[in-house]
Amino acid sequence: MKYAVMIVFFSLGNFLFAQDEEENDSKSPEEIKKAILKDINEGLSALNIKASEESIIKFLKSIVPTEANKKRISALVKQLGADEFKVRKAADKELASLLILASDAVTAGASSSDPEISDRCRRLLERYSSVNKEVVFQNILEFYNLEKLQKELPLLVQNLSYFSSDYLRRELTKTFVLISKAEDIEMIKPLLKSENENERLVSLEILATALSDKELELLEPFLNSKLDKEKLVLAKIFLQRKKRSSLKVLIGLLESPVLDHRYVALNILSGLAGKSFDYDSELKGDDLTQAIARWEKWLGEEGATVKLEVKLSSKVNLHGNLLYTTGSKGKLIEIDKNGKQVFSYGVAGQGQIYGFAKNSAGNYYICLGNKNKVIEVSPKGKTLWEVPVKRPVSLQILSSGNLLISAYNANEVIEMTRAKKIVWRHKAEKPFWAQRLANGNTVITDCNTRVYEVSKTGKEIWQYALKVCYGAERLMNGNTLIADYNGNRIIEVDRKGKIHWTYNIDKPFGVSVTNGEIVIGTSTKITIIDKNKKVIKTLGNVSHGRGRK
Repeated sequence: MKYAVMIVFFSLGNFLFAQDEEENDSKSPEEIKKAILKDINEGLSALNIKASEESIIKFLKSIVPTEANKKRISALVKQLGADEFKVRKAADKELASLLILASDAVTAGASSSDPEISDRCRRLLERYSSVNKEVVFQNILEFYNLEKLQKELPLLVQNLSYFSSDYLRRELTKTFVLISKAEDIEMIKPLLKSENENERLVSLEILATALSDKELELLEPFLNSKLDKEKLVLAKIFLQRKKRSSLKVLIGLLESPVLDHRYVALNILSGLAGKSFDYDSELKGDDLTQAIARWEKWLGEEGATVKLEVKLSSKVNLHGNLLYTTGSKGKLIEIDKNGKQVFSYGVAGQGQIYGFAKNSAGNYYICLGNKNKVIEVSPKGKTLWEVPVKRPVSLQILSSGNLLISAYNANEVIEMTRAKKIVWRHKAEKPFWAQRLANGNTVITDCNTRVYEVSKTGKEIWQYALKVCYGAERLMNGNTLIADYNGNRIIEVDRKGKIHWTYNIDKPFGVSVTNGEIVIGTSTKITIIDKNKKVIKTLGNVSHGRGRK
């Protein structure tokens, strides 16, 4: 089957992002595959599943939410109170691997009048609380891709209800596009009528990606769905397919009762239009009506010709402006190419502004470290949104619209939606900075003594140790630019720890790169240099600041 949308996937040899090109070249395909299988094994170990076709298929068959499987689980819960120890032990072991489906029955069993059943069920639930279901299914999908298990795709379809996150839906879509045949896509179509909301969302995403332009007519009615989430999933993919019908849907979603939907729609639209028409996601009443009218006017005047390019980058084009923080002096400032100040935010007593970002709507996210919160403010300084975070010190807007935040006093890095739901977290000791990479990995400064990289599942795959470090940035060439605070220098290191470039500067705190210009924040100033180490601009009145162009 030829798919209408060509999606580029990484080959087997590029799966190990922790390896540089030289290391990959020295490994055989068998060695690389063995390393991948080892990672998958670790990701599945929480439910006693092995990285083998037999084990994974057996597991998937056992958790299909059929009446037969539910009756089997009920019987196993009863067996936890059996007279024979062997029977109790066997039931306990089997339930431990089925907890994704069995959690409700085991929760009910925890209240059983039989002390043996209730005790074992409580212990099973304690074990289950540490299981990350998303990690389990992510690793199962990786195994499907690795082994090209096309004939087993129906099993994934039977378990679609478990793919509840946006991330897992995207990964499942990739799997289908990568290894499915025409008949597999056909078996997805009936799920458009499923009573299960998540099954409909998954089927919409797969079909919107895989069907030909002509076949997309099948999905057009869902652009008028009563569920905003269905409209949003479809509109985003239709936009990637250059379908202009998505623009009207996105403008309609600016009035969605769900904050996350409004925000995602605004980010996409403002990325296309280059402005927000004074709309923000908190508008109500006449202000909202007038903002929608401005967007509809734009649609009528430019909607037929605007270039339909979905910006996947999490960076906002500052058009040559410099956005920087004065650090512990508590201000966020934006200046234009001529040095004119175009934005400033700072309130007495709200010092320690180390983390910041500007979104595509023109608003600013600011980490108020000593106030323990992240806020979003308009260009006029009006607070539009805020969320409590234990001493936030760095922030990145992801391409999904989610926020990646280093919570210093909480000892973790978190990914949070606009609806304030935490969808990813990683324990780290006093993290002062974090960067999400295009491959899904995250680079973090930990305990101020090292920079390291973790996978989506939290596995550490690279590190570089130094005495004190508060900032770094992964470069396009795979090397990492690091602010070596105690070493009084900026260094560029490769994956083997070899230093390729050095710039000496006193007490560097943060570093970023845009179009070859390097912005360095130190204990006393902001300095911008080019790749030849020539100083372009210097700004004072800074105490441990950061900047970005």
